[in-house]
Amino acid sequence: MFKKIFLSTLFLLSFAASANDIADIDETSEQIVAYFAGGGTLVEADEKPLIYRKILKNYPDGSHLIQDFYIKDSYVMDLLRVCKEDLSSTHEIKYTDPYRVNNVSLQILDIVPNEGAKIQWDARGFKSGIVHYHNGKKHGVETSWHSKEQKKEELNYINGKREGTHIV
Repeated sequence: MFKKIFLSTLFLLSFAASANDIADIDETSEQIVAYFAGGGTLVEADEKPLIYRKILKNYPDGSHLIQDFYIKDSYVMDLLRVCKEDLSSTHEIKYTDPYRVNNVSLQILDIVPNEGAKIQWDARGFKSGIVHYHNGKKHGVETSWHSKEQKKEELNYINGKREGTHIV
């Protein structure tokens, strides 16, 4: 009887451990996977990049939740000083909101989500653009803004093709 209880306990413990292992598969510590210069060129960390990309989460299907950030270097800090913005206490200055991408190269700045929106921000924290995607193609309204959220333009897309009027 003791042997049966012991073996049953071992079985349950091994199942619990494997369930935890599966849950841990899609978690990562946030890791920087790429650095980009102005214009989106991939560079090394010591080549004065403007933006860096973090993986926030890996999913079992091979997709990733990623987010891009400005590097708080002299260029960004000078820009903020000229604009009389104080973000010195901010730990990270986001370039995009988090978005999920399929199994694609994370070494390209302009990758797009398969589904949902990609939202971009300027270094002062103002929204600069939002594009909606469906099946990896622009779908819905694409909006861009000048500084301080003054609307620059609005375009409509259906399955990657521009449709309708162009509002400036």
